[in-house]
Amino acid sequence: MRRRRAPRILAFCALLAAGVAFANGTAQPDSVSFFADASPAGDFAMNTSFGFLFSEDGGATCEWTCHEAVIGTAPFTPGAVRAPNGALYVTTPLVLGTDPSLTLYRTTDRGCTWVGNESLRSRTVRSLAFRPGDDATVVAIGTSRSGVGVVWRSSDGGVSFGSPRLEVPEHVFTTVHYAPSDPQRLYVAALKQTLPQEAVLYRSDDGGDGWTALPFAFV
Repeated sequence: MRRRRAPRILAFCALLAAGVAFANGTAQPDSVSFFADASPAGDFAMNTSFGFLFSEDGGATCEWTCHEAVIGTAPFTPGAVRAPNGALYVTTPLVLGTDPSLTLYRTTDRGCTWVGNESLRSRTVRSLAFRPGDDATVVAIGTSRSGVGVVWRSSDGGVSFGSPRLEVPEHVFTTVHYAPSDPQRLYVAALKQTLPQEAVLYRSDDGGDGWTALPFAFV
């Protein structure tokens, strides 16, 4: 794992564009996702095509961690979601992480150390959603060992996840969101993989215990 400080994000990107070899060898630097918290002011994290950036001063200085800390030598950019408490969660496909059977990793020290999620070992995790105003409740979506679309819920901030809250065979869950207006309402988008194909929106009004399927036809 490589970590270093950069005086300015733009200057750091300029070095990469000039041909400096960092992170996963991506030639074109680009941002993938940006995570900012309301408090403390100026604290943010970024997932970029050349690694993860962390700043505590609005970007005046940044700490950089290469993707290799999580994905080894695999040539792709992993997904990332940031928790309200500042922890960064990173998702990878099965086999492509530093541990081939883990797909969810977490860092609480700005990329110095990474911990794989053992409770979801051998499951494919695609994304997470953090309940508004609640640092403890986290929902993850992904796929089980048998290829079933699954929603899991955590009550300890994403350190571990319990039994599935929703399982749908032959479907891939793609995104998950809490409704900003109601912390008990969840939305999960899904795509059926077998014919006839269909797209489905699953809605829960009780935090993930009960679900209503809202299918819609392809146009």
